[in-house]
Amino acid sequence: MFSTSLSENLGPELPESYGRDYLVVLMCNPNKVFVFWESSVPGLSLALRRRPIDRNSSDELLILDNLTENHQMGRIYLEVPSGNCLWLELGVWKEGNFDSHIISNTILLPECKGIRPELTDNNQIKLYFDYPLHNFKKV
Repeated sequence: MFSTSLSENLGPELPESYGRDYLVVLMCNPNKVFVFWESSVPGLSLALRRRPIDRNSSDELLILDNLTENHQMGRIYLEVPSGNCLWLELGVWKEGNFDSHIISNTILLPECKGIRPELTDNNQIKLYFDYPLHNFKKV
């Protein structure tokens, strides 16, 4: 007949760590990204670099405070401005510069004119107005 133990059918458990350094950023919508990482180096800071897609300007560096201080492995959703090319970096401050240990993939967030759509539980689209960055400090 059928087994009553669910764990018998699932196979081996996923490892807590893969022993590889990585940093990945995925777009959820034009104003939100999902980031996950693993690093063999403790105490790294997470930085976001962005460049507006409609202007030829230099990169802007934004630091997320104390996110990785005790977390060599983690994940987080971040609210970000639309209309930007962005990537994230894990690194340390050295002599006034940010020295990157790991650099993520680069993503392009399309321009969103002041609103962002989200799907509700009953499959309706609800629009939210953008709000300013609150997790980052500009350096």
